Amino acid sequence: MNEKERALKELIIELAPSFKEEQINHNTNLIEDLMLDSISIMRLVVNLENKFDIELNDSDLVIEKLIIFSELLKLVTDGTM
Repeated sequence: MNEKERALKELIIELAPSFKEEQINHNTNLIEDLMLDSISIMRLVVNLENKFDIELNDSDLVIEKLIIFSELLKLVTDGTM
């Protein structure tokens, strides 16, 4: 697991503390598997932008890109310098 993946998992666990890092994999759906709600997803977006010093485009702010771990990781990886 690389540094960005670990940091992303840590941000998610802050919002879903009843889950463990090991329970999150590339196919994890944050809504269905971790039971995050839309407010938590928006908090995660803000935390991602702050933690990784990125600004997501409007085209990135679609639910399909925000609820699957691998899609989030791609946004973080593509969005950082």
